[in-house]
Amino acid sequence: MGNLLFSPSGRINAHSFKRGAVVLLTINVLLWQAWLISMGAGVIAFFASLVLIYCWGCLFAKRFHDAGKSGWIYVLLFFIFLVVSYIIGSVLLGVLSPDIIIEAQDLQENIDMDNPDIEYLLSVYDRIFKAMSLPFAISYFAVGAALAFGVNAMLNADPNPNQYGDGGNTFD
Repeated sequence: MGNLLFSPSGRINAHSFKRGAVVLLTINVLLWQAWLISMGAGVIAFFASLVLIYCWGCLFAKRFHDAGKSGWIYVLLFFIFLVVSYIIGSVLLGVLSPDIIIEAQDLQENIDMDNPDIEYLLSVYDRIFKAMSLPFAISYFAVGAALAFGVNAMLNADPNPNQYGDGGNTFD
């Protein structure tokens, strides 16, 4: 699994891609739940999630290589993912936690930047991130799964060796 998720070289078939995608989607959902534990756990999970961006890049690059395409196409997919998941997550946050949006707006209007109350700020941010946990976990999972499995289904494997390696490679 390490080579599958941490090296962009080579090729993988659709089945191996699906296995890697399920692992990364599961880890992402679990990382979002760290915000429910504490703000500190959420910050650590945020930095851990940055590693997942690289892992997704490696996974997609290998799958694109299997179809004879450049792995750099992942960058476009990543930006699509960010925009769409942010929009969906924000809508879900507004539906599931409308009170937190009002609290965030009140904070923005009433904060004294010359003399901020740090304890109050941290308590509001803690409530905001806890409220964001479920909507954004759902959004990231749904959009990530749709992109990953949709792109995977659209790519046709090149049965012949290409510039990225021999065909039919799998990682167990």
